[in-house]
Amino acid sequence: MLRLTPLLGLFVAALAGAQGEPLPDLPDPLGRAGMMAAVLREPDGSETIVAAGGTNFPDKMPWQGGQRKYHKEILKLARKDGVWSWSKIGDLPEGLVGAAFCPTPKRDGLVIAGGASAEGHRADVWVVGLDGKVTRFAESMTRPRAYAGFTSANGHLIVIGGITRPDDTTAIATLTSLDLDDPDKPWRTTDADPSYGRIIPLVGAGLRKLVWGGGCSLSEKDGKPFRDYHENLAYQSTDGEGNRFHGLPNKLAGAAGPGVLSQTHLFFVGGDDGTQYGA
Repeated sequence: MLRLTPLLGLFVAALAGAQGEPLPDLPDPLGRAGMMAAVLREPDGSETIVAAGGTNFPDKMPWQGGQRKYHKEILKLARKDGVWSWSKIGDLPEGLVGAAFCPTPKRDGLVIAGGASAEGHRADVWVVGLDGKVTRFAESMTRPRAYAGFTSANGHLIVIGGITRPDDTTAIATLTSLDLDDPDKPWRTTDADPSYGRIIPLVGAGLRKLVWGGGCSLSEKDGKPFRDYHENLAYQSTDGEGNRFHGLPNKLAGAAGPGVLSQTHLFFVGGDDGTQYGA
């Protein structure tokens, strides 16, 4: 039920009337890693992309001693008079990267949970409106959580793995979920399971299955976190099939957002196979 594609970049199939149409690059020539984004619906029925946060190295690359910048801008990609263009519509409370995210059930806002900032990892849950305003969406997660895998399914935001602090040498080995239709309910968290203990794993949902795998487990090496890349894959079926386990064609982590569901497959776009890690 899974197919991988080597394509790099952002593939948006949900924009009505824009299938196959090229979209403009972000208004940042360096690009931004780890942004949060969703296809939302305006009151008139038109669709837009709202994207927020992200990180890059504006002065020089990290191997040259450059300093990471955490961005807080909220950007919107909208179509006017047949032309797509980006505009800034607001700011997050702080620069943020690597959060879990999804659209609200009505697709009128972007939900952002957790993430990493310059001051540490976060547990807050925000919603970004179509006008760029940011408000609390739900109670905070039970612990800070960044670089987790995530998807939305059956009206819930599902978050798997991640880390609590930047220097953690063990990933969180639980799955936690939020009821998007009733965000006043507390987050629900599973018992620990080693298969959840990853950072930036691949996660997707559809066809009555939750799929997760790949990503990186963590250990300590020379006093620092060390990544071990994985190719194993698991899915849990809601129709009584239980858990099934497979292997990816190669080790893979950090694909763009959650898996994209087609009629018969989940597609994961881009990612990191670990061959450049530590180089």
